[in-house]
Amino acid sequence: GDVCELPMLKQMLGGMDAQMQGRQPNMEEMQSPAYQEKLKREEDIYCKQLSQKLLAKLDQYCNEGRQAFKEQLEKDSKELCEAPGGVELIKMAGYVYTLEGKQHAGRFLGLEGFFAQIQEKTHVMSSGASVLMDAVKTANMAQEIGDQRSGNARRTEEQQRAMEQKMMRSGLQVVWKMGKLLLEERVRKVCEIMMSAVDKDPRKVEKLAEALIMMGEHFEEHGEKEAANQKRIGGSASEGPQIPGM
Repeated sequence: GDVCELPMLKQMLGGMDAQMQGRQPNMEEMQSPAYQEKLKREEDIYCKQLSQKLLAKLDQYCNEGRQAFKEQLEKDSKELCEAPGGVELIKMAGYVYTLEGKQHAGRFLGLEGFFAQIQEKTHVMSSGASVLMDAVKTANMAQEIGDQRSGNARRTEEQQRAMEQKMMRSGLQVVWKMGKLLLEERVRKVCEIMMSAVDKDPRKVEKLAEALIMMGEHFEEHGEKEAANQKRIGGSASEGPQIPGM
C-alpha cells in the first residue's frame, strides 16, 4: 500500500503541509473522535482489500507449487527494489511476513510461533523507542531555533542555517521511521485479516503460513543483497530518505 495513505502519517503530513503554506493546521478537527473514526474505517477497508490481494498471491504457492511461486517472487522482488525506498521497504515487509508466517505455521509444537511473537513485540518496542528519541531530539532543535529567532540565543546566520538544515534532516528521519513503523503494523494487520478468513481450514492456514514464510525470507534475502550491492557500487543503502543537498 501507499505509505503516505497511512492514517497517522497522513495526518502528520497534512499538518506539516499546512504549516509550510503558512496556515495553522486544524488540530481540533484532526484529533476529534469523528475524524479518527473516519481514518480507522478507511484503513480497515483498505487492509481488507490488501488481505484479499495477499491471499491471491499466496494461493499461487498452494495451486501451482513451490517453483512457480519462487520464480514469481524473484520477479516481484526485483520490481519492488527499483521503487524509491524499495530496498528498505522490501526488507521490512519480508521481516514481518516471516514472523507472521511462523506464528501461524504451528511448527515445532507451536514453540516457533511463540518465540516469533516475542521477537515481534521486542522489535515493535525497540522501533517505537527509536522514533520517540528522534522526535525528542528534533523537538529540542526546533526549540533552539525558536530561541534564536526570538533573540534568546546567539548564533551567526550561517550557524542558524546549519541548525535549520539539521532539524529538517532529523524531522524527515522521524517521518521515515514513523512511516516504516506504521507500515509494519499495517502489514501485520493484513496478514491477520487474511489468516482469520481461512482459520476454519487448518490445512489452508498451514499452506498459507508456509508460503508467507517463503515470501518473507526471500524478500529479506533479496533486500539484503540489493543493499550490499548498492553500497558496493557507491550508492546509499542507509536507512531513511536521501534528500539532495541535505
